Amino acid sequence: MLKPWSNPELLANQAEEAKKVYIDSLDPEKSRDKWQAAVDVVTKEFQEQLESAFRDGQLLQAIEASGHVMAMLRQLTAPPLSQDQFKLLCPDWPKSSEKTGRPVSEKNASKMLDTLTTWLDPRILEGIAKGKTAEVAAGPIYILARQRFETERRTEVSREQEAQVIGLLNQEGYKQQQSREIDKPWTVGDHKFMHCTTFSSTANSTAEVDLAVGLSAGRLLAIECKVSNDATNSIKRINDVLKKREAWSQGYGQVLTTGAVLQGVIASKDVTRLAASGVCVFFSHDLDSLKQFLSEQR
Repeated sequence: MLKPWSNPELLANQAEEAKKVYIDSLDPEKSRDKWQAAVDVVTKEFQEQLESAFRDGQLLQAIEASGHVMAMLRQLTAPPLSQDQFKLLCPDWPKSSEKTGRPVSEKNASKMLDTLTTWLDPRILEGIAKGKTAEVAAGPIYILARQRFETERRTEVSREQEAQVIGLLNQEGYKQQQSREIDKPWTVGDHKFMHCTTFSSTANSTAEVDLAVGLSAGRLLAIECKVSNDATNSIKRINDVLKKREAWSQGYGQVLTTGAVLQGVIASKDVTRLAASGVCVFFSHDLDSLKQFLSEQR
């Protein structure tokens, strides 16, 4: 088999083809509908969670009820504060509650409100008081809608990519197992696989893996699925694979092979970095190479 990860020219051609596939997949009407839906959702959340709270003096109660509101409130400060910045200003803020939506204690909510009161944009507060919420909140809503839109798009594409690889594994006779932490090469089992699990890489740490595949004779293939929308973004994606490969190599040595299934716009130099580090590189638009690799491992 011609191994693409050992052929720089073929790698560059595959990266260019992946870029073309990504461009062809862009659909203005479909994207526009999803963007408008994101704007509608964020607008509704703002109106339901914050507009009345500001008007009725119930902001403290809104913060207590759900940590989610901090994502919006941070965008109403002047300038908008990042999570890390707000945590520095208010160490008692339970940062994780913004993602989980868990309630916040009255004590912590009070300290959070004190910090917000100092930083909230006076023009936004004046606009809300005058009933001009739509006008003054347009900027923050746009920012939050864009974050929501991009997160949903990444999640959707990533799920589709992983589903394609899982479909291939099923076709090749690999049986999916219940995901659990992998601490020994034979934990997965020959010709079996686990989805979204972890490898124990050192005594006190684990590294997540998209797909852990058991090859013949107790050998392992760790597959990372990576999607990138631009060449700059691909640097982070590739670095993540390389970091994990290093951790897995220390724990499993030659028993484990690291593979990466790439999709979207990825700089050829980053693909070359993967290959030079011993990662087996595959592309979503050409999974036949992964199919052939698996066939040769039996």
